[in-house]
Amino acid sequence: MAKKSSVARNASKDTEERKKARAVKKPVIKNKAKATKEPGASSAELEILNSVQAALAAKLDMQKIYDVVGDKIRDIFDAQSVMICVFDPTTQTRTVPYNWEKGQIYHTQDPLPYNKLSERLVSNKEPIQIDQYTDEMGKDYGFVLTPGTDPMKSGVFVPMITNGVTTGFISLQNIDHEFAFSSSDVRFLQTLANSMSVALENARLFDETQRLLKVTEESNAELAIINSVQGALAENLDIKGIYEIIGEKIRELFNAQIVIISSYDQEADTRQIQYMVEKSERFHPKPGKLNELALNIINKRKTLVFNEDADRELEKLGAVTIPGSEQVKSAVFVPMLAGNRVFGSISLQNVDYDNTFSDSDVRLLQTLANSMSAALENARLFDETQHLLKETEQRNAELGMINSIQQVLVSNLDIKTIYKSIGRKLTEIFRVQSAAIYTIDFNTREMAYEYAYESGKEWDIGSKPTTTLHDYIIDHILKTRKSFIVNTNFTEFAAQHPDYSSARGKMPKSMCAVPIIIRNSSVTGISLQNLDEENYFGDTAMRLLETIANATSVAIENARLFDETQRLLKETEQNAEELKIINRVGEEMSHRLDVKTITRTVGDNVTQIFKADATSILLLDEKTNMIVPVYEFDEGRYIENIESFPLGKGLTSHVINTRKALVLGNSDEASKYGVHYPPEAIAQNPNITQSYLGVPIISGERVLGVISVNTYTKNAYTDDSVQLLATLANNMGVALENASLFDETQQLLKVTEQRAGELSAISTVSQALVAETELDSLIQLIGNQMQDIFNADIAYLALVNQNQGMIEFPYQYGDNFSPLKLGEGLTSTILKSGEPLRLNQNMDEKSQALGVN
Repeated sequence: MAKKSSVARNASKDTEERKKARAVKKPVIKNKAKATKEPGASSAELEILNSVQAALAAKLDMQKIYDVVGDKIRDIFDAQSVMICVFDPTTQTRTVPYNWEKGQIYHTQDPLPYNKLSERLVSNKEPIQIDQYTDEMGKDYGFVLTPGTDPMKSGVFVPMITNGVTTGFISLQNIDHEFAFSSSDVRFLQTLANSMSVALENARLFDETQRLLKVTEESNAELAIINSVQGALAENLDIKGIYEIIGEKIRELFNAQIVIISSYDQEADTRQIQYMVEKSERFHPKPGKLNELALNIINKRKTLVFNEDADRELEKLGAVTIPGSEQVKSAVFVPMLAGNRVFGSISLQNVDYDNTFSDSDVRLLQTLANSMSAALENARLFDETQHLLKETEQRNAELGMINSIQQVLVSNLDIKTIYKSIGRKLTEIFRVQSAAIYTIDFNTREMAYEYAYESGKEWDIGSKPTTTLHDYIIDHILKTRKSFIVNTNFTEFAAQHPDYSSARGKMPKSMCAVPIIIRNSSVTGISLQNLDEENYFGDTAMRLLETIANATSVAIENARLFDETQRLLKETEQNAEELKIINRVGEEMSHRLDVKTITRTVGDNVTQIFKADATSILLLDEKTNMIVPVYEFDEGRYIENIESFPLGKGLTSHVINTRKALVLGNSDEASKYGVHYPPEAIAQNPNITQSYLGVPIISGERVLGVISVNTYTKNAYTDDSVQLLATLANNMGVALENASLFDETQQLLKVTEQRAGELSAISTVSQALVAETELDSLIQLIGNQMQDIFNADIAYLALVNQNQGMIEFPYQYGDNFSPLKLGEGLTSTILKSGEPLRLNQNMDEKSQALGVN
C-alpha cells in the first residue's frame, strides 16, 4: 500500500465526504469499455503508446509528440486541465510543453526553476494527490497560476520516471470540484506515465541524436572552411594581404551582397575601411572618425544582427550610408578582438532580402573574425617588434653619442675648451659641412662666435653685428624656446633678409638653430648647416641635437659658475669664511643626485649658517604653476607633508615673479605682500617672524624655486647675507639641474635596458611557442617564462571554464591555488573589468576595496 500524507495519498477506501462529493459527478473514465480496471487500463495505455509510436514513425518533433500524448490523456480522463511538465536535472529547471485547460492551450515553453512540488516529485518519486486545494497548500508547493487560467480545486501529479530518475510529471486538475480523482484514477495515470516515460525518452534521444548529427555536419563544413582560411593566413604576415584574403573568402562563402572589413583606432578616433565590396564592385572609402555604430561595437564587444528593418535599426545606431551604396535590409556586424580591445569589425549585408543570415552564418563569421584577429595581431606584433628593434638600436646609438659628449664635458671646466670640444663632436656626429656655436647680445645686437667650422676647417671669427635673419631666428627661439629649422628653399628664405650672407660664400641647403642657454640679456646657440642636401634634419636628429644642447648648457653654466666663484674668491678675501661654506655645501651637493637629498643638505646648512628660526625651500612646478614645499624647518623641528599652493600672492610668489631677492626687516613690511599677523595671533604666540630673506633658485632663464630664512629678530639680514644665500641658491640650481639631467640619463638607460630585456624575452617565448604544440607544455612554458622575467615570488596562469563557471589554475608557482567560482577573487575582478590590475602596495586594503577577500 502507498504511503499516506496530508498532500500525497493513495487511499484504500473513500471517505464518506469523498463519496458524497463524487455522487454528483459522472465517472472519471469516459469510455465504458475502459470502466473495468485491467482491460480498460490496458486499452487506454496501449492507445496512448500507439499514438506515441505513430508520432515517432512520422518523425514528428518532440512538441508534436507531447501534443499527441496530451490530447489522448484528455480524451481518456474527465479532467478540465491536463499538463505535461518536463525536468532538466542539470539546470534544476522545468518546462511545460503541454498545458490544456477547458479547451484552451497555454504555451509556457520558457524554463522555470524547480518549485517545491517539483522537488518532492524528484526526491520521493511518488504521485501527489490534492483533494481539497487551499491557498496555503499552493504556497507550500510553490504554485504560480498561469495567466488566464483558474485555480484548481483538486488535482493529481504523477511523476514520469526513466532509469530511476524523475524526468517530469503528468497532471490532471479539476477546476470546479473537490475530490475529483479516485485512487484508481491515480494508479491508472501512474501506469500510463511509466509506459509513456520510456517512449518519450526514446523520442527525445532520437530528436537529440538528429540535432547533434546536424550540428556535427555543420561543424565539419565550417571546420573545413576555417582550415582553408587559416592556411592562407599562416602564410601571410602582411596586414593588407590578410584583409584581402579574409574579404575574398567571405565573398565566396556567404550570401552577402556587401562585405565590409573595418579597422578602428580608438586613440586617434578614426576608422578605416580596409576591404569593401558591394555587388562585385570594390569601394575604397577614405578614413573617417569613429561613428556611433563603431563606438557601439567597441563598447559592447558583441555581435550585432539585424535581419529585419536593418536600415532603420542601423540608423538608430548612427550608421551612415557610404556614397554610391544602397540601403540594407539584413546585416550582421562581428567585432574583431585582441584581448578585450576591439580593433575592427567584419560586416555582411544584403540590400534585397530580410532574414538573410542564419545562426550558423553568424557563428561561422565569428570564427573567421577570431582567426583573422589572431593573424592581424601576429602581423601587428611582428611590425611592432621590428619597430622596437630599430628604435632600440637607434636609442643605443644616440646614448653612445650623448655619453661621448658628456665625457668631454665632465673633463673640462674651461668654457673655451668646452665650446671647441662640443663643436668638433657635433661636426663628427652630424656630418655637416658647416657648424657654429655663437652668443648674441640682445643689447648690442652683436654675435660672438664661440666656435666656427666650415668646409673642413675651423675658423676664428670676431664679433659682428647680427643680420635680420639672425634676429628673426633669435626672436623665434625666444618665443618658442625650441629649435628653428629650414629644410627646403633656403635661398628663397634668405632672400627675405638682404643683409644676410653666407660666411664662406656658399648658401646651405638645410639649416637648424638650437638654443643652448637663454638668458635675460643674451642667448647662446648651435647652428648646423648642410651645404648639399635638403631635408637633412629630421625629428631624430633634432631630438639628439637638443639633448646635446641641454647637456652642454649645464656644462657651460657649471664652467661659468666656476669662473664666477674664482672671481669672487679673489675679490672678496674678507668673505673667505662664506666661500668655505659655499664650497662645503656645493661639495655636499655634488655627491648627491636626487632632489630630496640636495634640498635636505642645503636646508640644514642654510639653517646652521644663518642661525635661522625657520628655513624653507620651495620649488615651482612649471606644469601646474603650484609651489611645492620640499624642506621646512621651524622652531627646532622638521615640518612634513605641507600642502602645495598656487603661484600668486605672498612672499614666495613675489620672489619667483620678480626673480629677485626679497629682504624684510620687520613683520609690518610683510603686509605689503599679503602677509598679515592679527594682533590676537601675536598675543598668543610672541614668536612672530620679524626678518625674512628669500632668494630665487635660478638655472638659466628658469626660476626653479625659492630659499628663505626667517628669524624673530628685526633687521637681521644684510647685503652680505643676500649675496651668500643667492650664491648657495645658484649652486643649488645647478645641482638640481644636474640631478634632473642625471635622472633623465638614467631613465633613458633604464628604458633601453628594459626594451632590450623585453625584446629578448619576447623572442625567447616566441621561439619556444613555435616549437611547442601541446597545450599543457605551452602553459608551463609561458608560466615559467613569466616567473623568470618578473622574478616573481608567486605566479599563476588562470583559465576560465565557462561550462562549469569556474576559474582554474593550470600553472602555479610559489603557492597553491584552488579553483574559484567565476566572480570570486582578484582574477574575476580582472576578467570583469577587461583591464590590467596592478597593486604595488597595501594589497590587503586595496583587495578589500575591490570587494575581494
